[in-house]
Parts: sequence; structure tokens; C-alpha cells
Amino acid sequence: MKNLIKLTGTVTCIACGIMAYAKSSTSNASQKSRVITPAQQLGTTGYISFTITPDKLFSNGPGRDKKLVINLLNLPGIGRSRFYQTKYECRIFWSWSKKIKTPPVRYSFPSLLPDKTYFIQYTWDADKGIFNGYINGIPQRRESTTVTPWKIPTSTKVIVYQNAMHVSQVETSAKYFSPQQIKQKIPKEYYKKNLAIFTTLDGKNKKIDYTARTGSLLYQNKFNDTTQLKDWVMEGPGVIKVKNDWLEMSSTGRKGKLHGHFVYWCKKDFPDSFIAEWEFQTINSDGLCIVFFAANGANGKDIFDPELAPRNGNFTYYTKGDIISYHISYYANTPGLPGRGTLNLRKNNNFYLAANGKLVTPGPEPHKLILIKDRNHIQFLIDGKISLDYYDDGKRYGKVYSSGKIGLRQMVWMQARYKNFKVYELKK
Repeated sequence: MKNLIKLTGTVTCIACGIMAYAKSSTSNASQKSRVITPAQQLGTTGYISFTITPDKLFSNGPGRDKKLVINLLNLPGIGRSRFYQTKYECRIFWSWSKKIKTPPVRYSFPSLLPDKTYFIQYTWDADKGIFNGYINGIPQRRESTTVTPWKIPTSTKVIVYQNAMHVSQVETSAKYFSPQQIKQKIPKEYYKKNLAIFTTLDGKNKKIDYTARTGSLLYQNKFNDTTQLKDWVMEGPGVIKVKNDWLEMSSTGRKGKLHGHFVYWCKKDFPDSFIAEWEFQTINSDGLCIVFFAANGANGKDIFDPELAPRNGNFTYYTKGDIISYHISYYANTPGLPGRGTLNLRKNNNFYLAANGKLVTPGPEPHKLILIKDRNHIQFLIDGKISLDYYDDGKRYGKVYSSGKIGLRQMVWMQARYKNFKVYELKK
């Protein structure tokens, strides 16, 4: 058996001659694998690309209670790429060897389509703290992201797994490739193609004019006076202050994955269709920001009903607890997953990932955020450009959520400011 491997500046045919069986970490079912010996050792700098072509639909949602893990490719001693399917999301994940101390990259999405080919690339420069992955040209990590440089061993072989993902077209190089070089290496038939699953990640962030559908003002808070915040309630160790006509929010909690986060709820109920807008600015770059909307008790009662379990900002209370809602994570740059590449829309209380979009990018400039809910049609705009556009069919993830409350969430590391929060009626 032979495998065609492209190496930097050359094309080399290598006889593999080795067939092995590797146990899946998931179902204990054997997966065939083949071993490839690159012409150059991969180490401090490196590049590897390959294609996957699923032979069936892989998707999240009800009935996917058992986690499925499929090995894609492994560089022994360095790291491996895997595909995960759970009820919450699908994910292509690169995890480093336990001895390598640097964050992984992962790409979460609702589904992979059958008989579509996805071109996956990974490249790194450990001395410069650069690592990224790409799927059909879409980066898994913001391309400006760097982390602390790390030590990395060399690898003299690549293990390619044979399974329902049909891994092929493996290419390796001992070089790091810049984003511009990465783009040049992507075959035209794959570049930003087959990405219906990634909604608005195809680069077509068009501006839309929503003013014609803006109705009467339902609620307004300039966030410039703490005495005018009686309509808002804090859950968790969040603290607020007004400075230069902005409402600043941060956490007093101890920093950790499960601790110190908070949600700031507006007590008002908003209708099934509305336009919400606010201005947003980061103070520091670490953390995550979310907007919850259409929030109600899962039992049909108000989210502040005393029969519901108390909430303290811990994420599980909001995503898998006894309240239901949609939420959009529109800024994400956590220590464990720096430079996340996608905005995510999820449907709670099952935490289903329903759609992806483009995030607010780090930087000192303020942004105008607009959330439009037209019954089952959800749009999110950043500075007038559409970042997410999603229709909830009321079937795949359960019934469409209608009226409810809006809340603003920050993770413990985040410091951010807000002003001019407004909610309008949406004209039909």
C-alpha cells in the first residue's frame, strides 16, 4: 500500500507497508491506521494538512447522549487531531501531548455533512508561540493570537486513521506557514466551500439596514447612572460602576473555570420579536461575553420564581439547569482556549450549539451590537455587519423560544463596559 505525501517543494511517494490497529478512545472499536514516515522531522516548526470526507451525517442534538470520538491523525509525542460528536456539539480538536504545555485548538459546530470534503491544516512555530488550525480556510483560532512559547519534541512518523471520516491527502512540512501561505496551499475546490454548517463564516459579512423594521422603543437604559439600574439584578460576584458614561463590569470572584462568573439580568420581559442594541467595549482582552435572551423558567414560570434553583453565575445553572433561553457568545478569549475563532449561538437548557458566526475582535475600539429576534429568525450584527443569521425550525433542537428576559454575562477574567442599551418593537 502506498501513500502520496507532499513535502515542501517536492512530491515524494513513500511505501507505507505498515498496517496497524489502534483502539478508539471512544467505543473501544478497532480503527485501522497507517503509518507515514515524513522526509523531514516535525518539531519546533511544522505543518500538516489532510482531508476528511464523512461517509454519513455527524450532528449534535437529541439522541446523541453517548459521546463519539473518532481519531483522525496522530503525531506521536507531539499531538493528535480528533473528531468529537456529542449532544451539545460536534468538534474537530487538536490536543497536544501531555508533556507539551500550551493550549489546544478546537472548532465547534453543529454538524459535518456527508460526502463533503473538508481540508484541514495545522501549523506552528513553538519558539514564537504561534499555533493555528484551519478548516477549508476558516481559522480555528484568530490569526493574530500568540501564546507563551513552548518546548516541543520531534516526530518521525504520522499515524493516519482509517474510519468513517476517510482521511486522505496527507501533506507534511518542517516549516511554519503564515496565514497568507496557508491560503495559497488550499485547493480552490475547498477554499470556503462546503461550509453551510458554518453559517456566516464564509467571509460575506454584509451590512444590512434594519431601521425600516424598527418600531416603538420598549425599553432604554443609558447605563450612565447607577441610580437608574433598579431594573437590573446581578447573579454571581459581579461588580458594576459607572465611569465616563459607561457601565463597567468585572468580577470579584476567585479566578477559575467554574468560579467567579456572573450574569446581569434585566427584569423586564421582552416580546417574541424585538431589536436589542447596545455599545460594547473591552477593557482587557481575556474573558468571554454572552447575551442571554428569550429566557424563562423551564417550568413555564419566571426566571426569578423562588421555586427555581438559586443561581450564582456558574454556567451550568444557565445552560443545563431549570431555565431555558438562547444565548450568543460574541466575545471569547479565555486562558484555556485563547483566540477562539467563532461566535456561537446555543439553545439552553440542553446547551445545543445551533449556529456559528464571527466574533467581536479584541481591541480598544467600541462596537455597536444589534440582536434581532423575529420569532424563529435570529440575527446578530457587529458594527452594522451581519455576523450570525439563523432560523430555528422548532424541530431539531425542540420548540422555538418566544418572549422572555435578556441578560449579559461575563466570565471571571473579563472586564468590559456597556452603554445605551435599547430594545425596540420589531415591525412585521
